[in-house]
Amino acid sequence: MILSFDLDGTIADKAFSEKVWLEGIPEEVSRRHGVDLAHARARVLSAYREVGEWNLLWYDIRYWLKRFDLPILPETLLERYEHHIRFLPHAKELLEESRTRFRLILVSNASRLFIDVQKKALGLERYFERFISATSDYSTVKDERFFRRLCDNLSLSPDEIIHVGDHPLFDFAYPSSCGIRAFLVKDGLKEVRDYLLQLGQEEV
Repeated sequence: MILSFDLDGTIADKAFSEKVWLEGIPEEVSRRHGVDLAHARARVLSAYREVGEWNLLWYDIRYWLKRFDLPILPETLLERYEHHIRFLPHAKELLEESRTRFRLILVSNASRLFIDVQKKALGLERYFERFISATSDYSTVKDERFFRRLCDNLSLSPDEIIHVGDHPLFDFAYPSSCGIRAFLVKDGLKEVRDYLLQLGQEEV
């Protein structure tokens, strides 16, 4: 049985990615174009809304640095906020417990660069056997088609995968629609642990 986890907002605090997108890029725009931070932030947020989370460019930091003509390497910008990378409460304990019962994979819309930085900072290789970026590896977001392709590539049927995440569409509706058991994180990871324990009891 495969247990699949989303990354940001599921096992990792969103603070890191939010700092990059909502603080780092606006600050760079302000500095580069000589506008006040409030104006820069409004400009950046407007551009984000224009693109939207269904577009692969939304997740591509290199695109945004080029769009705003920012002379900074993406690796440098991410490194600036690495100290904000941390597990969500109970995430580490859940992973320690889960890896004794399941094969673990990480499946995220985040780009490969964002995944790799957080993987290293949190030591996630200790827990996961595969790290999959839907946008970088499959050129799509985590829609129904993606999850069907994922099952095919893993040579698994949908009922052999459990997916856990915090997005109502990407982590629940779409995996559920193709037969994957999906659990939507709403109030923290303790509820995930309770669900997995209940699942184990039902399958005994």
